[in-house]
Amino acid sequence: MLFPLHDQLDQIALLPDDWDGYGSVHPDTLAIENARQFLEEAYLQCEAAGGWQAPHISSSEDGEIVFEWWHGNRKLTIYAGPHELTYLKSWGPHIVSEMEDGVIPSNGITPLWGWLFA
Repeated sequence: MLFPLHDQLDQIALLPDDWDGYGSVHPDTLAIENARQFLEEAYLQCEAAGGWQAPHISSSEDGEIVFEWWHGNRKLTIYAGPHELTYLKSWGPHIVSEMEDGVIPSNGITPLWGWLFA
C-alpha cells in the first residue's frame, strides 16, 4: 500500500536545487527520512482510526516534504522538516479564523485525521 508513496519520495529526493525555477532548495535528506517514518506511522494510525487515504506528496521551497489531504472544504497539510513535523489545518481562506497550525501532537496524526473527516 505504501510502496508507491515511497517511490514518490525517492523521486522527490532526486530534485536538484532550483528544481522549480524559483530558487527552491533540493529536498533535505533528513526531511526525507523524517517523512518516511511519518508516512509509516500515519498509515498505521489512520487505518486504526477508520481508514487511510494516500496523500499528495511534494517538496516545499525550503526543502521540506509536504503531505496534503482534502475532504470537502477541509485541508490538512503536514510539513516534514529535518527535525520536526508541523501541520496546517484550513477550512477557508481567512488566516485568523479558518486556519490553525502547530507541531504534530505527541499522540500522532489521529486527532488531525479525526478533524479532517469529521
